[in-house]
Amino acid sequence: MKTSHFSYQLTLAASQQQKEKKYWEEKLSNPPVKSAINYDFKTIGGSEAVYRQLHFDITGELFFRLSALSKNNDYTLHIILCTCLSHLLFIYTGKVNPDILIGTSIFKKTKEEGLMNTVLVLRSSIDEISGVKDFLMQMRQTVLEAIENQNYPFPVLVEHFVPDTPVEECAFFDVAMILENIQSRVFLEDISCPLIFSFNRKDESISCLIDYDNQLYKEDTIKRIATHFQRWLEEGTKNIETKLSQIDILAEEEKRLLFEGFNNNRTGYRQETTLNKLFEAQLERTPDRIALIGSSLVSDENHGDFPNINQLTYRELNHKADMLASYLKRKGMGADRIAAVILEPSIEMIIGLLGILKSGGAYLPIAPEWPEERIRYILDDSNVTVTVDLDSILEATKELIGEDNSLRDEEISSPGNLAYVIYTSGSTGKPKGVLVEHGNVIANLAAFYNQFDITQNDTVIHLSDYTFDAFAEELYPVLLRGGKMVIPPAREYLDIQRLSQVIKLYDVSIIDCSPLLLNELNKFAPFKNTRIIISGGDVLREKYIDNLVKSGNVYNTYGPTETTICAAYYRYSATEEDKRRPSIPIGKPIANYNVLILDETMSLVPIGVVGEICISGPGVTRGYLNRPDLTADKFCAFQGLVLNHAAHGASIMFNNSDSAN
Repeated sequence: MKTSHFSYQLTLAASQQQKEKKYWEEKLSNPPVKSAINYDFKTIGGSEAVYRQLHFDITGELFFRLSALSKNNDYTLHIILCTCLSHLLFIYTGKVNPDILIGTSIFKKTKEEGLMNTVLVLRSSIDEISGVKDFLMQMRQTVLEAIENQNYPFPVLVEHFVPDTPVEECAFFDVAMILENIQSRVFLEDISCPLIFSFNRKDESISCLIDYDNQLYKEDTIKRIATHFQRWLEEGTKNIETKLSQIDILAEEEKRLLFEGFNNNRTGYRQETTLNKLFEAQLERTPDRIALIGSSLVSDENHGDFPNINQLTYRELNHKADMLASYLKRKGMGADRIAAVILEPSIEMIIGLLGILKSGGAYLPIAPEWPEERIRYILDDSNVTVTVDLDSILEATKELIGEDNSLRDEEISSPGNLAYVIYTSGSTGKPKGVLVEHGNVIANLAAFYNQFDITQNDTVIHLSDYTFDAFAEELYPVLLRGGKMVIPPAREYLDIQRLSQVIKLYDVSIIDCSPLLLNELNKFAPFKNTRIIISGGDVLREKYIDNLVKSGNVYNTYGPTETTICAAYYRYSATEEDKRRPSIPIGKPIANYNVLILDETMSLVPIGVVGEICISGPGVTRGYLNRPDLTADKFCAFQGLVLNHAAHGASIMFNNSDSAN
């Protein structure tokens, strides 16, 4: 804690350094974003840093190359190490912000008593088009200017730019470095910096220490950083005319791990079929089992404690869907024809979707409560000529068809035909239709069954809006295995307590919904018969599920509509490490999918480095309806794979290290 006398001295010293004050005010104007390497664990307010050390040596050819480049001058060596660390930090932060800050200490002086400042901020602007040599010269200028203005008190800078931040919390930087031949570790002792690189040149080697906060970082992460640091020095010093963008810090072993090790998940499954054929196969196995229990838009029946609840067996559901399919075929529905569905959550909604599939067509779900402008835009953009609503279902069911299975015997669609079209908003502001084929959904189903043991005894509750593709993860896995779906009345969705009663009343075993809804249900958990809880669509945090995890296994999932529902799963295990994470990871790629993290040049990024999620595999959809330009932009080739990097229309920042868990 600074004494008032010392604070007075700092203020006095600052007032006497007007030239230096002007320099730092200009240097740190437009307050920069602190450059940091993503933490493995969440920060805990008030907790003190617990430091560990990792040691490595720079020897052999690399040492002699650094010696030659620095001409055995420690001040020049310091500039080279600062250059490496700054660009490495730029890479680790996903190359999003070229404004990079690191910390260093002042240089040793003959007389060090009563120093008003010991810490310097080095701020660089990185342009990867320039070469290593250019960046070295830029860093040299940055360091020289910092030395020239090093007497201005760092605490006063903090107070000026970030007045609410204690000096010891490192307001400007998260990463610092020193070369002990010309700098002292003592000068950084008052700064709680998560990562401090210390170098010491002696004889024919450079000894390197990384002091890291064990409350924030795992040892494996620090080992990777050390490896990447050495790799940068090897690549960057071979030819200083090399462009920064051409420096590859990935060794071949790590590339194999990223490309093959994390994506070693091939399984076989039945590909030459359609969703409606799979439903009809299940019908043959369990014709009299209950398929649906739920809200009906036309029924006055009452099954259970809730009004207007109806139920259908597989035979009854199929019969009604066949009637609708026959009606739709007479209206011209067939393979790759699209029908809009405008229905509230209900049994009739499921009849509508299944009837469209059985007619050979694809459904486009629209919520009745959407603004008229949005509905009209989607209907016009998709050019649909058939709309399925309650009136059309009632009209279709007036006509009886026999049990001759004529619809089931007729080949009306194939795995390559459309199953549904989902409109997503995306970054353009205008909704765009994603074209999802039967084969895409069946591939995702195969992965789902590979992860989850679904049986005819399972019951899923409808919670996901059917205009989102997460609804397909509710409907098909259970319905195609002989289980049942519960569809609560619309008003029950607005009352979490009533919704939790529905879950208990109908022995729901599978819950699949957003993290925010899980957070609400968590207040009424655990649920006796619930064994699988699936989260997706947003960040999942431990506090959202601390009661639900007592019910069953909780999974966090990720996947854009463009790659069909989910591309990665993570099973939350409630270990101490899980609880310390900033958020729950999205895990590993699902069966037969590849998840790669690439930079803006479509190159693999190292483990732990921020990049854009790109997904390949049989779940990658056909593209966008009537948008060949956007399809070409978001769907591309990579080493023989067809990748989607739409990520809901934006770059999704993701840690490769999450895939390793």
